[in-house]
Amino acid sequence: MPSESPRESAYTTYTNEEVVGPPTYRAPLPEGYGVGFFPYRGTQTHGVDPGNVAQVADEDTEGGKVDTSYYEPRTPDIDPVPVRIVEGTLHEYQRFHTWQITLNAVSAIMVASRKDGRQNLRIRNFSTVGTARVWIGSDANVTNYTGYPLSGNDEVILTGEAEVYGIADTGTVTLAVLSEFSDPE
Repeated sequence: MPSESPRESAYTTYTNEEVVGPPTYRAPLPEGYGVGFFPYRGTQTHGVDPGNVAQVADEDTEGGKVDTSYYEPRTPDIDPVPVRIVEGTLHEYQRFHTWQITLNAVSAIMVASRKDGRQNLRIRNFSTVGTARVWIGSDANVTNYTGYPLSGNDEVILTGEAEVYGIADTGTVTLAVLSEFSDPE
C-alpha cells in the first residue's frame, strides 16, 4: 500500500507497492579514505615519443626500485640534416610563342589561353591610328566598361597564367601577342 504522506516515501522502501522497511544509508567515508589518483608508472611509451623524460639505465635500479627524482635530459642532435632549397625544376628552358589575332566590335575573342609556367604575355596593338582601340580582360564578358584600354601602337605586359580576351572599339583591329614561358625538361 502506498504511503499517504509525501515525506514518508523518502524514508521507506517499496517492493511491489509494499513497505518492507526503512531505507539503508551508507555512512560517510572517513577522512583520507578513497581511491587516489595513481598515474601510469609503466616504462612503455605505447608508440608515443616521450620527449624529455627520465632516462633510466639498468645500473640505476636497486631491487626493482627506481630513483624518480633523477632526470637525465636528452642531448640535442648537433648534426642537422643538410637541406638544399630548389627554386624550380632541375632544368628549365625559357621559350616563347608569337601570333597575331584580329578583333572585331561584335563579340569578345580569346587572345591568349591559360598557359602553365607563363611568366609574361606581351600584347601590342598594331594599328597606327590612335582611335583604333581594343579592350582586354580576363573573361569573355569584356566590354569597354570592364576591360583595359589598349590604343593604337600601345603595348601591355601581363604576368601570370590566366586567359585573356579582347574586343575592338570599332571596326577590326589586329593584335600581336608574345607569350614567354618556361618549359621544364
